[in-house]
Amino acid sequence: MSDAFAHLSAADRARAATLAETFRGLGAEEPEAWALSEVEDGIPQLARFLLLRSVWRSAEQWKSPPAEWFGEQEGLDEDADEADDPGRAEDAEPAFLAAQQAVQRILAAGVDPGDLKEIARAVFLHTAFDAVHTVDEGHDPEAGDGLPGWLLIELDAEFTTTGRAMVGLNEDLLTTEP
Repeated sequence: MSDAFAHLSAADRARAATLAETFRGLGAEEPEAWALSEVEDGIPQLARFLLLRSVWRSAEQWKSPPAEWFGEQEGLDEDADEADDPGRAEDAEPAFLAAQQAVQRILAAGVDPGDLKEIARAVFLHTAFDAVHTVDEGHDPEAGDGLPGWLLIELDAEFTTTGRAMVGLNEDLLTTEP
């Protein structure tokens, strides 16, 4: 058992050790610190970690080669007439068609795919940070007074609220990057 838990009661030590093993199994860095914070401070760290891990998993597509980001789109040509290949329009999500075409043009121009991946990662990180910061904010500060806000609450395994708010997500976004 970790020395980090020595000062805890026997019940809290056991709970912290179990949590640390869970964090370790999920790939968390410093699993004892996460577990200790949950036990000592009552912060729903496991739920926070799982949410942030899920956010990072949505970034996995940006690790693949840029030509694969939007699915198989060989032969996309912005000047091509849809009548030439009516199936092509069905394959592409309209919201991403322009981005698919832009990636193809950038790669065709000889840009290093690694550079393109770094740009995509930065855009993802900025967007993810803004999203979790918005959740943490709990309201739209530009909307004015008297309007509703939001609060992210932890649920237990049976989907019953624990009453513990999941706050400060932006503080751990970078520390949970796989």
